[in-house]
Amino acid sequence: MIITRTVAVPVLDNLVLATVSTSIRGVPTEVLLDRHDGMPRPSAVSLDNLHTVPKRLLGRRIATLSDKRMDQVCDALRYATSC
Repeated sequence: MIITRTVAVPVLDNLVLATVSTSIRGVPTEVLLDRHDGMPRPSAVSLDNLHTVPKRLLGRRIATLSDKRMDQVCDALRYATSC
């Protein structure tokens, strides 16, 4: 999942990403995603380990999250970073 702010994506060569997996741990640093979010099966985005990746390595967009779901991602990120 792209964590980099939307307005910066077009001008940056590298983006900050969070891992999305079907392995769900049920911890406060992950956000559950499902078909309502556009995911093909139940998944979780984990904010414990962020990665910086060259934008050119990314494939096609799978889903776009709602503002409500993004608020949950931001809450999990705050928890993961104690910020």
